[in-house]
Amino acid sequence: MNTHVRDQLNVLVSLRNVHDFGGSIQSFTSSTGYVALPDSSILQINAGDFGSGRTAYLEVTGQSQNSATANFRLYQTTAASAVTGSSVALALTTAFSKDRARSCGFTVTGSKLYEVQIEGTIGATGRVAGLARVYTQEVV
Repeated sequence: MNTHVRDQLNVLVSLRNVHDFGGSIQSFTSSTGYVALPDSSILQINAGDFGSGRTAYLEVTGQSQNSATANFRLYQTTAASAVTGSSVALALTTAFSKDRARSCGFTVTGSKLYEVQIEGTIGATGRVAGLARVYTQEVV
């Protein structure tokens, strides 16, 4: 094996500054507009907690009762606006299938209140649920 490739494979990524918003794989919503993630928390996040210039990510795990698309985003309740770059879409193709995905990177500024929101693209009998956390990562 190429030495450079082997060295790249041996890099360990560590999650830092994890903010767990909670949620529940069992608390379903049938909303087709964005609503607060059921059973989740509103958290205060301080940009200083992440370190200067650090990129943050929203990671979600979702589940649906039937085939559905679940959209998640980080929402700043202080300014009543979605955080640019925090959107995550999960295509949940079978009943009670679970999937996990991470957003593109985004920056947190100041000290503000945030919640995770969920929106489902679902049929008449579909409902979606999820868990969420925000973190930075560091190569160690």
